[in-house]
Amino acid sequence: MLTLLHLLHGQNDKVVPVSEAREGFLRLMALSADATLDVAQSVGHELHPALMDQAVMRLQTCVPLRHWRAV
Repeated sequence: MLTLLHLLHGQNDKVVPVSEAREGFLRLMALSADATLDVAQSVGHELHPALMDQAVMRLQTCVPLRHWRAV
């Protein structure tokens, strides 16, 4: 897989429970996918600044797993 997925979710999301994000992340891991999951405490179903900051950090600093495996 050539895609690195970053999942960002609010712990208090009432629209899509955080358990579904965790389940999806675990499925991706079982498939040896390259993904991260960040859960923001006290955040619901919204584009919260904490999640946006985390997204920028992930995009700027995460090295895809395929590169680590190639080393």
